[in-house]
Amino acid sequence: MIHVERPLGNAADPAWAQLLDGAVIDDLDLDPVRPQEEHLHLRTVAGVEVDMSLDRDTHLRDGDVLAWDEPNLTAIVARVSPGG
Repeated sequence: MIHVERPLGNAADPAWAQLLDGAVIDDLDLDPVRPQEEHLHLRTVAGVEVDMSLDRDTHLRDGDVLAWDEPNLTAIVARVSPGG
């Protein structure tokens, strides 16, 4: 299980885009309402358990990098679906 307290950055940021180029990306699908919750226990597309304890002021955006394993070049990235 991976514990997340805040995003590390966003895949759209140039520095993260460069780091993630060629990396294995494991998406964590979220609807537009759930990212605002403070505590979530979910699974990524690949089945990795993610336990999120977010600060009240933290709002996840599509592309937020939640975990980064540099030696293995793998990342968990939030995918926030549009709509509501």
